[in-house]
Amino acid sequence: IVHVHGGGFIAMSSGSHQNYTRIWAKNMPRAVICSIDYRLSPKTRFPGALDDVWQAYFWLILNCKDYFGFEPKNVVLVGDSAGMVLPSNGAGITIAMIGGRIAGQVISEHLASGIPL
Repeated sequence: IVHVHGGGFIAMSSGSHQNYTRIWAKNMPRAVICSIDYRLSPKTRFPGALDDVWQAYFWLILNCKDYFGFEPKNVVLVGDSAGMVLPSNGAGITIAMIGGRIAGQVISEHLASGIPL
């Protein structure tokens, strides 16, 4: 699971969203959960956040088999609020560069309960 936090591109972090990523880790003990932090505005201008997310995603796709033991085709992208925009675009860039596909994508405005609404 590749998770990207929301926060309007100006706030929050992977730490602020642990209320549900920890639930996922507990309920899916075999899953690898990668929660990406990205540089925030206004300190970092566009496309800084997108660059951070696609580079992390790109690294994961290239290295997931060797480091974590799973295939790239099993990656699921998850994002809430502003965080749903970044993985969509980051995956698109990566797929365009190296080909392939993702297992799925969950995009939701609110994930606070741990379950997309």
